[in-house]
Parts: sequence; C-alpha cells; structure tokens
Amino acid sequence: MEPSHAQALTGAPQLIFGLPIQNERLAKLTRKVLIVALVSAVLVLIPGFIGLASGGGAQAPSLVSGMALALLVPICGYLGAKKSDQNLTCCFCGCNLLGSCLTIFSFVTAFAASGALSYIVQSCDPSNDDGTGCPTADQWLTMCPDLAEGYTAEDCYADLQGKAGNMQSTLHWMVLLQVPSVLVQCLGFCWGHQLYSELKQ
Repeated sequence: MEPSHAQALTGAPQLIFGLPIQNERLAKLTRKVLIVALVSAVLVLIPGFIGLASGGGAQAPSLVSGMALALLVPICGYLGAKKSDQNLTCCFCGCNLLGSCLTIFSFVTAFAASGALSYIVQSCDPSNDDGTGCPTADQWLTMCPDLAEGYTAEDCYADLQGKAGNMQSTLHWMVLLQVPSVLVQCLGFCWGHQLYSELKQ
C-alpha cells in the first residue's frame, strides 16, 4: 500500500532554527521564510546605520523610528514562521507584496523624472532654445523655487544641470541598494504565501 501525500511529507522531525517540525514541506517553507525574514531585517538595518553614521544627530530620531517600523515586517515573518501563526505569516506575505510593488513604482517614477530632467538639460538651454517640448519663459521662473527670488531662466537651467548629475548618482545608489530588497520582498511574498497556505491545511 502506497503512503498518502500527508504521510509522504511526514517523517522524522527536522530541527529548523531549533524548532522540531514533523512535516517535511512545512519544515522547508519555515526555513525559507525564517531566512528571508532575517535577510530582510539586515537590508533594513544597513541603510539605517549608514544614515545614522552620515546624517548626524538631527536625523537620528526619524531614522531610528523608520528602522523600527520597517523591521515590523521581518519580525512578522520570523515570528509567523517560528510559531506557525497564520495571521503573522499572512501579514508578512501581504506586506512584502505591497512593499515590492511600491519599490518598483518608485523605480519607474524616479527613472521617468530623471529622463525628463535629462531632456530639459540637454535640449532646453534658454540661451539657445527652439521651444520644442521645453519650458516657456514663464515656466522657467517657477521651476526652481529653491533659488533666491528674482532668478533668471539661465539660473534655473544651471541649477537643473547640477540636479541632473546628482539624480543620476542617486539612481545608481537606488538600484544598488533597492534591487536586492525587491528580490527579497518577492521571495518573502512567494514563500510566505506558500507557508500560509500550508498552515491553513
């Protein structure tokens, strides 16, 4: 007589981070979710500590509170997997889905803004402007509110040139830091959903 599916998945208890788990599939999913939760926590802490080291004391409260809030998601995943809690696992799964979607949206928005700014810098020099898709004279005078009152279109153009260079550098760092985070969030969603479905059975 062949063993049932449930019996096939059940064998000697496996120790997952010190937790004895009888079901083989549940053990594998628990290990995956625990690992991705820990990696998520590390990815939250690294930029936070970098910000604390470089931002000075003025930004410390906001950085610490931001880190604490961001750590709630990995904590949900860790505790949900460790305690086999459906609610915490569902929260971890859903938050990772939302987080990955928002991060991807921020990528698209940032690259679109960078493209628009690059076009203005490359094609819209006020001293030699053909007017095609470029700001009008009145628009130039409202595009750089951080400049001192009374600035000219040329002043605004020079300011945007500097911002375009800074934005390119920011995008490079954004990709470097956020792409791993998105990958981890996607894994967190997939494995979290699988673990949640397994716990519901």
